[in-house]
Amino acid sequence: MHTELMFFRIIPRHAIWGGPIMHNYFGYNVPAQTGQAWVFSAHKDFTNVCQNGDYRGQTLAKIWDMAPELFRSKYEHFPFVVSLVAPAEQRSVQVHPTDAVAQAKGFPHGKSEAWVILQAPEDGKLIYGSNSDVKTTTDRITKEDFAGLFREIPVHTGDAIYIPDGTIHGLGAGNIAYQIQQVSDHSYRIYDYGRSEVDGSKRPTAIRDAVDSINSAPEEYNTTLRYVHPDGSDILKKDSFTAHEYIGSSEFYLSSMTVHGHARMRKQSYWLCTVVKGTGRVNGHTVRFADNFIIPATVSRLELRGNFTLMISSEKRIINV
Repeated sequence: MHTELMFFRIIPRHAIWGGPIMHNYFGYNVPAQTGQAWVFSAHKDFTNVCQNGDYRGQTLAKIWDMAPELFRSKYEHFPFVVSLVAPAEQRSVQVHPTDAVAQAKGFPHGKSEAWVILQAPEDGKLIYGSNSDVKTTTDRITKEDFAGLFREIPVHTGDAIYIPDGTIHGLGAGNIAYQIQQVSDHSYRIYDYGRSEVDGSKRPTAIRDAVDSINSAPEEYNTTLRYVHPDGSDILKKDSFTAHEYIGSSEFYLSSMTVHGHARMRKQSYWLCTVVKGTGRVNGHTVRFADNFIIPATVSRLELRGNFTLMISSEKRIINV
């Protein structure tokens, strides 16, 4: 039975809104215009490579297929893309397809995602929903009448934002975020601040698909702030560690584990882990800030030492309480 942690190499992603933040904050050796680092992906074109142990040199996509016992998943294919996002400029305003829109196009599901803000600038902001009712919003989007339409809100370090499919959103400049999303190749750009492609052409939008997605989502997604700054809960708190759950949904669980000392616990499911603070040891493996590793489902007991915080994406609640 495989009991090792599996460490993975990041995949840097170029972005027109990228810059030096990814390198400066995480210390990754990435190109200057990197806006995003995919840390767990089994996408057909972009899949992370294991760096240690029995699966060294194998892609996450291949490990998923050849060793399903490591995941014990309900899904046929790896279900998430987990990434770190560091925009030097405001990201485009966009919306993701709902299940209804995706399935009408022949795809299995839409795309929901969530962010936890690891660091926000003093004046950090993001776009979430609109300042009008849905009919007015979609009418104005169709006419490309964007002035004052999108709701801009302040954001702070530690905030968590759940973005159900069909929700207008855009991450503001200078924010550094941990992001989980359902696997999907589709995002519908609505507005991009007048930016052009490298060749000078206008960046394309997908207004009709965006409007269809907004219309097929519950109205509250774009007219309330119900899913912004969710309190989450400390699902287990001991002297030596705290397990915090930000979001538990049908699509994914987004949690954190903060260790201060020596902790033992039982876990469930597989954990997709990113060290976002500190240094320590997990079942004898040294883990450091900006490391990305999977604790497989074949590991049920954990021993953790040090002072560090993990962001954890999973299919189930990380601890059975």
